[in-house]
Amino acid sequence: MDDRTPASGIDRHRQAIGPLSDDELIARIESTEPLPDTGDDDPAWLDDATWDRAEFLLAAADAIGERRLLRAIAPLFQRAALGDANEMMQGLRHGPERAVAPDWKALSSIMRPLTRHHQAGCRRWAVRELGILRDPQALDDLLSALADDQPLVRSEACTSLSMLALAEPATRQPAQARLRAIAEHDTSSEVRSDAQHAIQAIAWRPRDFQEFNRTEGS
Repeated sequence: MDDRTPASGIDRHRQAIGPLSDDELIARIESTEPLPDTGDDDPAWLDDATWDRAEFLLAAADAIGERRLLRAIAPLFQRAALGDANEMMQGLRHGPERAVAPDWKALSSIMRPLTRHHQAGCRRWAVRELGILRDPQALDDLLSALADDQPLVRSEACTSLSMLALAEPATRQPAQARLRAIAEHDTSSEVRSDAQHAIQAIAWRPRDFQEFNRTEGS
C-alpha cells in the first residue's frame, strides 16, 4: 500500500461518484471486483488496487445513504471482504442504514437473503447487520448461519443471536438451545468461545441490555 490514507482515497472516490446518476453508480458498484473472501492476512491486501476498491465501496456506501438508494445496498454488501482490514468493513453499514431510516424492516429484508450469498464476506456482514437490526423475522436466518462453512460467519451469528434474544424475548429459547450446541460441538475453538459468551449475554438481566453492544456502536 502506498502513502495515501484510506480517508483521502474515500474522499477522492466521493468526488468521482458525485456526478454519476443513480444507475451509473449502481453499474459501477456491480462492475467492481469483490474484495478478498479471506482473512486480513491475504496477500491481496498488499496491493494498492485492493485498498482502492475498499475505499470506493465506502464512498459508495456514503452516496447510498445520501441518495437513499436502496437498490444499491445488496450489490454493495456482495462485494464486502471477509476480513476487516483497518476496520473498514465495519463502516460499510452506515450509509445503507441512513438510506432506509427509519424503515428498518426494509434493510432487514435486504440483508436476510444475503446471509446465503456465495461470498463469505457478504454473509458475514449481512449476519452482523441483522444482529444490529434485531428483527425477530431474521431468527431462522441467523440460526442457519451457525452452520456456515466460515468460522467468522458462525461467530457473527453467535453475537447477532444474543443481540436479537436480548431485544426479543420470544427468540431466546431457540437461540439459547442452538448456541449451547455450538458451544459444545463447533469445530472452531473461537466459535465455541463466542457461543458461550453469547449464552452468558442472553442470561443478563433486561436492564443490562443497554450495556450489551458491539464496540463500534449500533
